[in-house]
Amino acid sequence: VIDPWCDYDSYDEYKNSISYIYELFKLNIDNNKLNDKINVYRNFSNNILPNLKNEYYDIIYIDGNHNKEYVIEDAVLSFRKLKLNGYLVFDDYACNDVKLSIDVFCKIYEKYIEIPTTQIDNQYAIKKIKQF
Repeated sequence: VIDPWCDYDSYDEYKNSISYIYELFKLNIDNNKLNDKINVYRNFSNNILPNLKNEYYDIIYIDGNHNKEYVIEDAVLSFRKLKLNGYLVFDDYACNDVKLSIDVFCKIYEKYIEIPTTQIDNQYAIKKIKQF
């Protein structure tokens, strides 16, 4: 899990409750005895993803910043971390900038991906079918 757990000036939804949310998240991991199964990085994805192992993960779920440049950056950095036949799943696909960015990413990476015919609600999944 990568998340900075910090307030943003342009995002009011959880303003002034981030510390509580983070502590609750850690408590849920502890209570469910998942400490040995979940790595938690309290930082921004662009600082953490380059340091994670390439072609290692089966599934990566992105629910990040909705600005175009961040969506593209998360997609590119995360894609390198996926195993062959792994899935990259994006949240908030219905948001205009997110959808536009994911569509651009898919066009650029079209020879490396397969797009499952079934997509669920506001999520969008792609499958990695070819390594670089």
